This record gives sequence, structure tokens and C-alpha cells, in this order.
Amino acid sequence: MPLTAVVMSLMDVLLRVPAVFLMDLSLSWSSSFSSPVHLLNGSSPSPSFRVADTANVTSILSPTTDEAAEWDVSLTNEVLVRVFGVVLAFFMFVLPTEMLVTVYKWLACVGAILGSYWCNTLFLYQAEGKEAEPKDEPPVDAMIPLGNETVHILLQTLFATVFCMVRNDSSDPSRFAVAFFFVLPSAIGNGDLFLQTSVALWVSIAQISYLGFHVLSHWRTLYAITKSAFLRNRAIVRRHGITSLLETEWVRLSVPRVLRLFWLARFCDHVVIQLNATWRRSSAVQPDGGAPLGLRTAEDLVEVVKMPLVMGCDTIVAVLGLTSVVSSVSHHMGRAVQQFLMIQDDEDKSFGTVSAILFFVLALQTGLTGLEPDKRFVRLYRNFCLLFTAILHFVHNTVSPLLLSLSASRNRSVKHHGRALVVCTFLVLFPCWFLYYLWSTHPISTWLLAVSAFSIEVTVKVIISQLIYALFMIDAYRNVFWEGLDDYVYYVRATGSTIEFLFGIFLFFNGAWILLFESGDRKSVV
Repeated sequence: MPLTAVVMSLMDVLLRVPAVFLMDLSLSWSSSFSSPVHLLNGSSPSPSFRVADTANVTSILSPTTDEAAEWDVSLTNEVLVRVFGVVLAFFMFVLPTEMLVTVYKWLACVGAILGSYWCNTLFLYQAEGKEAEPKDEPPVDAMIPLGNETVHILLQTLFATVFCMVRNDSSDPSRFAVAFFFVLPSAIGNGDLFLQTSVALWVSIAQISYLGFHVLSHWRTLYAITKSAFLRNRAIVRRHGITSLLETEWVRLSVPRVLRLFWLARFCDHVVIQLNATWRRSSAVQPDGGAPLGLRTAEDLVEVVKMPLVMGCDTIVAVLGLTSVVSSVSHHMGRAVQQFLMIQDDEDKSFGTVSAILFFVLALQTGLTGLEPDKRFVRLYRNFCLLFTAILHFVHNTVSPLLLSLSASRNRSVKHHGRALVVCTFLVLFPCWFLYYLWSTHPISTWLLAVSAFSIEVTVKVIISQLIYALFMIDAYRNVFWEGLDDYVYYVRATGSTIEFLFGIFLFFNGAWILLFESGDRKSVV
């Protein structure tokens, strides 16, 4: 693939990731209004409500008219803001790459205007020797001396340059006049702070109005593009159905790659935050101001990995991102197994898809996003155990037809037979070790019984496949016709099907027990 195509494909994915972050932020209800009390006293909602707080209970059960009205207004405002954020993120996500680049250019202009206003305000306040922010906040010029006149002029020149470069339209010379207004507030007023800050505010409003006017002046182009996209999609739906449209858009938008990059960026961000917290905690306990030791114990390393994983599935969008990562890992595992077995098949494409669907369904059934952090980590660990046992079943479904074809075709290649038998040996020994580990470290529970049933079932299926393979290999080395071969094969397969049926019944009753006695307010049938 040419380098240009690779760069364009990468940019197409990178440009859509911020829209996913915006959607994730809009759908995140962790800071929501759990009671009117939090709205009145300004405190953050607690993850666990304390019944002992009698005042809170009274306010919630019998709020006053003003409290209820303020709560309703805050609730309505937050819902409207979140809905607007989701709609805006969705439209940004589905835009073509060219239009998305244009949108980011306009956003860069708005960012330059807001940054200029912020720097102007701070410079004017510091020039007058006043504080623009509360004293308990860290100084805003800890890294950049915003009160220095030279630095201020350089920053305003930088904002003006960004504005002119983004608005690179030779037919619009007015952009240079608008860029001049970046340094205007600090150049007038003769030290009158109120006048200068007012000029900074109105100049920023005028610049944003200028951008808004130019956006509205292109309404015909926007209307034509929207109409063309609508007619094209309607034609696809009429000719091939809505499924074809969804598949086309899925490929065009590179949804799995975007979600995967979103989750990895989110995960790395949480890892950095956790590392910083661990570093500060370790440095705080050093005597005499000694150098920090960083990750000193295995518990610190586990904590660094644990918290990002817990935070990586706290919203539905984050779960979709983690599902995409699971799909990619499962797909490459399937490819690795097929390369080891030296077979070429398209089944590895469904390998990652089925694993992703299974993981996402488990996450929904177990209410992963609504659990507390500690319980979420435990549930995530259990879901991964169930998913891994399912992957073992997928591997068996890949190697079982190969064994039958090798034995039936009388292929005597040691390499092909040996690799298939190595995979079968792994599918027998690893579930046994996995069961030993689980039963020695976890108390008996319905989840443990389900994982054990799946693991024993895959072991039985592998043994049945090997027995059938052995029967066909014995027949291949016999010089006379073996009349009882079909009967033996039938008996072995019937035994295996009976055992699988019994395991199915056991899993059904295990799931019914979970539904009736363990699910509580969540229907988490595993």
C-alpha cells in the first residue's frame, strides 16, 4: 500500500476519535444528580448513599417546592446538554474526511479566539497586580510567564498566525484585519482594567460572529452536500436494503479501528494518572526527602493495571472500545492458530467477531458499567475467564475438521499430523491446569461451575475428536476392510453428544439458579 494511502487511512481514523470521546463524555452519568441535596449544597454525589444522613433522606423524600423546581431545571438542562453532545458527536463521526478536516479548521479558529481572550484577560489582570482566579488555585503562569509583555505579544502573534493559516482563503483579505484584533485589547485603554477587559470580551464576540457569518454564508454548499448524501444512502437502502447501508458505513468509518484507538488512548491516559498517583504516594513516604522508588511492590504494579481496566469499562462507549480490542486480540489468536496448523481458511474472520459479540453480551448481562469499581474488576475477570473458555471451543472447531481430513485422506505428513496433535494436547492439558487453578483459588460458586462445565466440555470434545482420528488412522494402516469402523465412529460420537447434552442441561439449570436467586435487580444469567 502506498505511503500516501496509509497516511490518509490513519488520519481518517484519528480525526474521528475526538467525536467518540465527546460521545463518551456525554453518555457518562457518573456525575449525575443523585439527589436534590447535591444540587443545593454543591457537593458531588456519593457513589454509595448513606441512610444515616437523615437530612438528606428528608430532602429526597419530601423536598420543598424550590428544591424540587431547581432539581427539575438542573435535570432538564443536563439532559439537554448531554443529548446535544451525543447528536453533535454522532454527526461529527459520520462526516466525510474532507468535511471533518474543515470542521476541525473552524474549531481551531474558535480555539485561537478563546485562547487569545484568556491570555489577554490574564495579562491585563497581572499587569494591574490583581488575581484573576481564586488564591487557592495553582498559578496559571507556573510554566509560562503570561504577565510578561514580550511573552504576551508572542502568544497573541501565535494565535493570529494560527487564525490566518487556518483561514487560508485568498479571496477573503478580511482575515488579516480580524487577526489584528488579537493584540488590540492590551494596546488601548491607558491602564483602565475595566475598559480593556470589556474590549477583550467584545473583540472575541466579534471574531466568533465573523466566523459564524462565514459558516452561514456557505449554507448552499452544506445543503447540497447533505442532500447528496441523503439521496445516495436512500438509493442504497432501496436497492440493497438497510443492512447493506450499515455494512458500507461500517467500512467507510472504520468503526472497529476508531473504537480501538479510543479505548487505547483512554487506557493510556488512566495508566499515566495511576502511575503519577503511585509515584507521588511512594515519594511521600521516603524519609529525609529521599528519591522516590516508584513501583516498589507487585501490588503497585497490579494497581497500575487494575484501575485503568476498571475505568476502561465504566461507560457503554468504553465497553464498545474494549470489545473492539478483544475482537482484534481474538482475531490475531485465530490467525496464529491457523498459521501454526498451516491451513488457509476464512473462519478466522468470524473468530474475532464471535468473541466480540460474546464479550459485549456478557458485559450487558452482568451490568458491567453500573457496578462499583471493585465489583466491576471481579466481574471483568470472570467475564474474561468465560471468554477464554469459549476461545478454546473456537480453537477446537478449527483443529477438529483438520484431524478428520488428515485421517480420511491418508495424509502421512508428520508435520501436519504433529502440529494438529500438539494443539489437541494443549486443549486437553491447559483446561485441566486452568480448572486446578480456579478451584484452588476461588470458593465454589455458580460462576465457577459454569467455567468448569465449559472447560470440561472442551476437553471431552477434544478427546472425542482424537478417538475418531485414531479410528480412521487405524483403518488407514489395515490391509483389509474394517466393517465395524462406522459402528465404532457412531458409538464414539454418540457418547460425545450425550455428554455435551448433559453439560447443556447442567448449564441451563445453573443459569436458572442465577436468574432466580442471585441476579437481584440485574438479570445476569451467565
